[in-house]
Amino acid sequence: MGPLGVAVGGGWQGAWLHTSTCLAATPVHLGLPLGFIFGYLFRWDVQGIWAGMLSATAMQTAILMYMVCKTDWNAEAAQALERVRLWGGQHEHEKLPTSEQEDTIS
Repeated sequence: MGPLGVAVGGGWQGAWLHTSTCLAATPVHLGLPLGFIFGYLFRWDVQGIWAGMLSATAMQTAILMYMVCKTDWNAEAAQALERVRLWGGQHEHEKLPTSEQEDTIS
C-alpha cells in the first residue's frame, strides 16, 4: 500500500479517484486474460495463472511509482506548509520555516 498511501495522503484524492478505478480493474482486465494465456495456451498451468496475476500487480505498481516519481515534492511541501499556516498549528510568537530558508548548521 506504499504508493497508494502516498497518493491519498498527499491530497491527490481527485487524481486518485480516476487512477484507482483503472487500477482496481487491472487484475481482472489484465491479470485474468494473461493468466489464461500463460496457464492454458502456453501450458504453464497454475504457474501461468500466477504469472498473469503478478504481471497485473506489477503494472499497478509501475503506474503508482510513475505518479510518485513525477511529483514535484518541493511544491507539495510548500503547499503543506501553507495549509499548516492557514489552518492553524502556529502560535503568534512562533515562525514556521519557509522553503526559501537554507539549512544552516551552527
